[in-house]
Amino acid sequence: MIKRLSVLALTAVLTAIVAAPAPLEAKDKAKAKAAKFAKMKENREKVRVAFEGEKKAGFTTFDLAYWVDAKKLDDSRWKKQDIAARKPGHEQGIQMHAKWANEASAAPGMTIDVYIVKHLISKLSSNGGTRTTYSMPFDNIGKSVKTSDVEGLTEGFYEDWTRGNKDVIKKQCVKPKKSRLKIPKWEAGAVATDAESGDRVRREWYLWKDGQQNATYRIEIHYGAAVLGKEGLMKKGPEFVKNLKELKDKRVEWPPTR
Repeated sequence: MIKRLSVLALTAVLTAIVAAPAPLEAKDKAKAKAAKFAKMKENREKVRVAFEGEKKAGFTTFDLAYWVDAKKLDDSRWKKQDIAARKPGHEQGIQMHAKWANEASAAPGMTIDVYIVKHLISKLSSNGGTRTTYSMPFDNIGKSVKTSDVEGLTEGFYEDWTRGNKDVIKKQCVKPKKSRLKIPKWEAGAVATDAESGDRVRREWYLWKDGQQNATYRIEIHYGAAVLGKEGLMKKGPEFVKNLKELKDKRVEWPPTR
């Protein structure tokens, strides 16, 4: 009887020993995963510092897919703005806000704002079974356009903005057309009176699709009222876009998403 109990006890102990590593193994995997993601983040910050530091002095997008060679802009009044409050994400949404301002001018609206926005094209469900495609709604024209349709999006932004504002100056508008700049594929521009502020302003849009990022990028430029009519200042927007480049660095990695 004693021997039988000993065998049973020994079996229980062995079973416990064999079973014990499972939770430890899961814990170790979680720790390794966290360490890997932390290293990714550390590497991304190193890349950002390398491209925005003294040597290059550039502006990087949040997702580190693109950067602007700010030195070639040859104008220290360009400043990259903090977008942390807008909670940027590497998959979609705001990626950069840069601003040019003539602080020496007393005229209101002596500013140029450049926004780079990323529109996700599609995404797999959490179980990988279905893929959802995305569209952009344009309320003023009453339709939605797939984010994969670069030409359609350019037309959408142009038509939606011109219909949503007043006194459009058609001779100063650039209807959607293929862009001659290196990265954008389509562009458009328009001048109108802002429906909210009552100021005469200009908007420009530059769009392209990036297959590796599974997204369409949009650069939208806002020219303040005091900038309009000043040819030298109006060239600063396209010049900014001209100096946009792909950021190619193998250290840039993000945690996997579907």
